[in-house]
Amino acid sequence: MRPFFITLLLLIAAASSIQAQEEENDSVVNVIGWFCTGDTLEYVYTSKAAAVSGNDTTVTESNWNKFRICVRDSTKKGYVMEYTPLDVEPNDTTSLQGRLTYMAARAALGSHVLFSTDEMGAFKEIVNWKEISEQSMKRTVLLIDSIYKDNPALSSTIAKADLMESVRKSFDETYGSKEKMSDLFASLKLIFSFHGQSFPLGESEGETSSGKCYYEVAKGAIEGEEATSEDDYQLYVKVDFPEEHGMKSEIHYSYDYFADGWPRSFLVTNVEHYGGREEITQFHLDWVRKSWK
Repeated sequence: MRPFFITLLLLIAAASSIQAQEEENDSVVNVIGWFCTGDTLEYVYTSKAAAVSGNDTTVTESNWNKFRICVRDSTKKGYVMEYTPLDVEPNDTTSLQGRLTYMAARAALGSHVLFSTDEMGAFKEIVNWKEISEQSMKRTVLLIDSIYKDNPALSSTIAKADLMESVRKSFDETYGSKEKMSDLFASLKLIFSFHGQSFPLGESEGETSSGKCYYEVAKGAIEGEEATSEDDYQLYVKVDFPEEHGMKSEIHYSYDYFADGWPRSFLVTNVEHYGGREEITQFHLDWVRKSWK
């Protein structure tokens, strides 16, 4: 699957090209976070992966979670925000790995993740990554102890010491640095992925060495949506990549924003076509509650 965040760099380059062509026209939308300390939003986030062959569609992965974001500090250099997971639904509880993942996610509910953005609102990094890594490891050790205590027969399948060693290696590979930790929070990167960019209103096209981009940008109240204003805006971007090794791919980004730059919702869809088969991955987010200070 082509990485989503690499394609954002391509979009930024294409958007800059479009903006240069329309520099005499000030009819643009600037995606900027005009956030204030105390701003709080709750979101529901889902991700799904499916394989489509003919008329058959098989969902290969599905995740759902609810979280809260609150602005803790606001300066000229950017923002510090707090991410708090509120709820999660299980994806796989039949395998040992699936049970551990779900139980760890449940145990993490209510924890606090601090992350930073730049002055425009673009995601930068997880601030308290080391603390999160240590707490997650402690919770996982307790979970493994609990599972083996309740299911002593597991020892005949895999020794607890061997599983613990495997988990420690996995933690180092996954949580072992600020960069690795930041990569885990795909939803945060997607929420703030277009902040700091400008897009001309209406329909436009751009092109980079890696793909063609189509843009459709509108401003105004969103029909059929709750609590919208004339200053809200919508952004749709489609990236078409040239065929490589018999595979053709495209990515669709669809975002709705409040006037102050907080995302109302987004739907990001990656489609890969090859051999009469499609692999589709979707990321969907909706706001469910907000509080402005």
